[in-house]
Amino acid sequence: MISVWNTVYLAKATELRKNKGDFKEELLNHISPLGWEHINFLGEYKFDMKQTTTLKTLRPLKYTNGELV
Repeated sequence: MISVWNTVYLAKATELRKNKGDFKEELLNHISPLGWEHINFLGEYKFDMKQTTTLKTLRPLKYTNGELV
């Protein structure tokens, strides 16, 4: 699931950068959806199945100082 989640958001970030005109194709060789360092594997997780989402209703990408992060 982590790889799927990361793939979806990497695709969205790539699309956004392409639309803004500041996409660097050569950087794709240096990213991977297989990273999991940002995932906390400890603790308890509860998922509300009534709050499902679709590809069209994902959380927005994060920006810091006007830059996509």
